[in-house]
Amino acid sequence: MSSMASGFDYFSKAAYEAGIVKTFLEIAKDTRANEDVVYNTVNALNGLGTFLGLGNKVERLALTKQFVEYGGVRLCMEKADSDALCIPRHVAVICLRAFAGDGYLAEFLSVDQTSELMIAACRYILSGPSFFIDQMNDPETTFQSFFGFNRHGVSPSDAARYAPRYYAMGQENAARVIHALLCRRNPPSQRFKTDVLKHDSELIDLLMECLSFVRPDWYPESDVVSLTSESLSMLLGGTIYVVNGIEVDLSAEGLGKEYQEDREALKEALLLFLSRSTTISTLIIAWLNLEQEKWQTIKRNFYATKTKYLAQVSYELEEFLDIFQHRGNSRAAMLRIVAALTVIVPSELSDDTLLSFLHIGSSASQKLFPMNAIRQESDQYDYLDHNFEVFRMPLSAQGTQEQFDAPNQIAPEGILGPTVLVRLLKILHQRGKLAAPPKKLPVGVSGTTLAEVKSILSEDNIRRFLLLAKARTTERREAGHTRYKKDREPDFAGFAYYSAAELAAALVAFDDATAETGKWKACLRDVRMEVVMSLGNAAEMALGVRQEKKALYYATTVVQFAEKLAGTEYAVGDDYLVKNRRRAERARAAV
Repeated sequence: MSSMASGFDYFSKAAYEAGIVKTFLEIAKDTRANEDVVYNTVNALNGLGTFLGLGNKVERLALTKQFVEYGGVRLCMEKADSDALCIPRHVAVICLRAFAGDGYLAEFLSVDQTSELMIAACRYILSGPSFFIDQMNDPETTFQSFFGFNRHGVSPSDAARYAPRYYAMGQENAARVIHALLCRRNPPSQRFKTDVLKHDSELIDLLMECLSFVRPDWYPESDVVSLTSESLSMLLGGTIYVVNGIEVDLSAEGLGKEYQEDREALKEALLLFLSRSTTISTLIIAWLNLEQEKWQTIKRNFYATKTKYLAQVSYELEEFLDIFQHRGNSRAAMLRIVAALTVIVPSELSDDTLLSFLHIGSSASQKLFPMNAIRQESDQYDYLDHNFEVFRMPLSAQGTQEQFDAPNQIAPEGILGPTVLVRLLKILHQRGKLAAPPKKLPVGVSGTTLAEVKSILSEDNIRRFLLLAKARTTERREAGHTRYKKDREPDFAGFAYYSAAELAAALVAFDDATAETGKWKACLRDVRMEVVMSLGNAAEMALGVRQEKKALYYATTVVQFAEKLAGTEYAVGDDYLVKNRRRAERARAAV
């Protein structure tokens, strides 16, 4: 749904009161593998999704409640997994996506139910297209091709050519189910998300397998990796209320317990992630998949789908460019996960993992291609690939007047890349690896070479990187100014300020850790002031959009950070302290 409907009309209300949800679910329970039954099943499940879209918020909530109570979730999960025919499987996933995305399904599910639904969605994504191809190729079941071609009489050979595309659309819908369970108006707590992962730790393995999904030739526009990477970042990336890298005492604000519980739950989730044997290697593979894709291959496959796989729609340039935005999403979300690992559980990362991550951090910290430098075809793809950020509202909020903080916010590669790399450098310094880089690459290191590792860890390259990273904090803060003063988007501006502060805080932590060497101090002059200015501005933006709790976190953090600098060469002016104490007082009064 692109917008929220005004509500049921007289007929829709009558249908709801007569029990349309229960009736349609009863129809969909029929598992007989004949043509008439399939049409009834498909129309019933599609009808529920369509009917949901007619309702306003209250009506959608009521419909979803009934859908859950009458066993709709379990029914759709079972059909998606094991129905005798492929189209009921496909439509069951579409129905789940409708209720998850437009119907507030997540708010009615327990930890166990959420975990089980995510697992079912992953298994659908990973099942592959062979079942669909075989069914479309069989004259006895080719009739199902009607739902892809919207006409009867399609030959088995043509139906089979189209089948993998049709299945791939279902893969995307399954990935959207997982995403919608996390990206919602009332975001789940980190404890809830951690418990979802703990309910069945296989979920992590399945999500990582989806993350390493290779773009299929028959559906090159697939958004599975982007949606999965965002979902993983919501499960493992932490909250944007806290600036990781800055210690803050929130007990006086009554938020200390909440802060600690959230922090402990996130640490637990990340440790569970690390406990699985293939997560790190799969994350590296997923990153390399993006690096190794060639835009020429994507383009060739994209425009060949109509002739090779009988695509039923004609694509425009905009749909093609969306692929590169999705790639940019994926990069940013993967970096968010690595960023959380390096600041929440650094001691749990092996030396091999740190050295493997160097390639990711370094490749995401290169010079960015600016929009005004686009001169040729490949330039626009390169720009979208490396400059996209996530500021995601749930589908259910589109077209409504609801005001709440975007539940999924991920800074672009140009900010998160340096954040990751400087944290890696700090940990390596603390382990004595900067002073003595490896002479031979350990067996457990992957995704990089000895030459690359030595280059990244050279003093000259670290110095160049630090200067680039510090400049990025200023650029990002100035992007916040533009978003607020010119674009009049205080919430989006606040996120720019927050992510600038997070990068600046990572640079401060590196500066503190390496202070005794004196090697890089000059590169990071005034970076503490960037923390104060950016986070103070983020607090002001949060106050402006009535997100007082976030403002209290930010303003309190700024005040405590600045107070610790008093009497040092980095001391900030009293005016900054006064201003941020005032912000904290305003936020405290509202909270």
